[in-house]
Amino acid sequence: MTDRPAVESSFDDWLGWLEKLDPRYIELGLDRVRGVHRHLPQLNRQCTRVVTVAGTNGKGTAVATLESLAKAHKNSCLAYFSPHIERFTERVRLNGIEVSEIRLVQAFAQVLDAMECSALELTYFEFVTLAALVLAAEEQPDLLLLEVGLGGRLDAVNLVDPDLCLITSIGLDHQDWLGSSRDAIAGEKLGICRPGVALVCSDREPPEEIAAAAKANDFPLYLIGRDFDFDALSRALYFQDADLSLPQGADRLHPDSVACALVAAYLLGLVGAVGGDLHTLQVALPGRFEHWKPGQRELLLDVAHNPAAWQALADRLKAMDLEVDLLFAAMADKDFEQAFAILDSQVRNFLLLELPQSRAAKPEQLKQAASRQGISAQRLQIPNIDLLREQLLETQSTPLLATGSFYTVAFVKQLLRESSSRG
Repeated sequence: MTDRPAVESSFDDWLGWLEKLDPRYIELGLDRVRGVHRHLPQLNRQCTRVVTVAGTNGKGTAVATLESLAKAHKNSCLAYFSPHIERFTERVRLNGIEVSEIRLVQAFAQVLDAMECSALELTYFEFVTLAALVLAAEEQPDLLLLEVGLGGRLDAVNLVDPDLCLITSIGLDHQDWLGSSRDAIAGEKLGICRPGVALVCSDREPPEEIAAAAKANDFPLYLIGRDFDFDALSRALYFQDADLSLPQGADRLHPDSVACALVAAYLLGLVGAVGGDLHTLQVALPGRFEHWKPGQRELLLDVAHNPAAWQALADRLKAMDLEVDLLFAAMADKDFEQAFAILDSQVRNFLLLELPQSRAAKPEQLKQAASRQGISAQRLQIPNIDLLREQLLETQSTPLLATGSFYTVAFVKQLLRESSSRG
C-alpha cells in the first residue's frame, strides 16, 4: 500500500485513507481479521472481562448503560460503539470519554503494520474493530464492551471470546446478509454465544432458536418477561433477589435494553443485590430520542432506521400524546415505506430531506412511498436548505422529530451548528 499514511499524518488524513476501504463494503467472516490480529497486542484475559452485545435495535443503549454502571462502581471500561453519528471518536470511549485522535492514529498505524505483515486485506469495520482491540490491549480495562456491527456470528467483534453475551432485540433488518426470517437472524446473532457463557436477552418475543441454542450449547439464558422485567412507573427491576431500579433517562432510550444491561451488571458483580445509588445514575446516548432546543422550537433526534425501531418510536410518541413534524430521510435499501405507515398517526407534516450520501433514498422516492401509504401531498414537503434552517429555528409549539438513519441525525446536527454560527 504505497499511499499508506505515516504515523505523524493528521487524523483527517487517516480517516481519508480509511474511507478508501469503503465503509459500505461488507464481507463477513473472521479469517482475515483473525490473521491480522495475531500480529497485534493481545488482551490480558486475567484482567479484562468482555461483554459482547448483539441485536437489531438497542445495542448502543445496552453498552452505554453498562459503561455508566462500570464508571459508577470504579471499574475501568473501554466501550466500542458502531457506528458513529458526528465524530469518528464516538466509536471508542475509555471510562466514558472519547479516545483522543492521537491514540486512534497510533492504533491505526499498528493495525496497518499488522495488515501488511500478514498480507491480508481488511474491510473498514474490521480495521476499526482491530484498532479498538489494540487500545483495549494497551489499557487492559476491567471491562471491555463490544457492540456488534452486523449480525454476530461472522462479525469482527466475535473474534474475542466473551465472558457474557447480550442480545437486545431481533428484527428484520439487513436481510440480504442475515436471512429473511427472525429465526435465521436469531441464528446469526446467537453466533456470539459460547458454551457455559450466560446470555441475557431483552427480546419480548424471542424466536424458539434462542432457547434451543441455550439447551444445545449448555449456556445460562435470561429472558425478559420470564427471568427479569421492570415496572415502567416505579422503574423497579425484578430479577432474582436484586433490588434495582432503571437509571434516569432510561425512558428516553430502550428501557428493555437498559434492563438487559442491569441484569448483565448484576451477573458481572458490578452491582449488588441492593442497587444503592442506581436511582441517581444518568444514562444518555446521542441520537436516541435526544432533545435539543436551538430556538423556540423543540427538536427530537432519533437514529431509528428499521420498522421495529420506527414502531418503538411511534409507541413512545403515542404514550406522550405528542404530535410532531417529521424530518425524514433513509437509506435506499431500507423499508422506508413502513416508516410512513407506522409514524403517520403522530405526524402533522413530513419534511423529506436530501442527504449527501450516495446510499440515501432521494426525496422524490420518499414522497412516492408516502403517497402509496395514503399521505396527502399537502402534508409532504421537500424543503430547500434555507427553508430547512428556518424550520429548525422558527417558533412553533409542534416539535420537530428527525429520524430515519444515523446519517439523518448527523445531517440535522450539522445544520444546527451552521445555523447557530450564522446566528
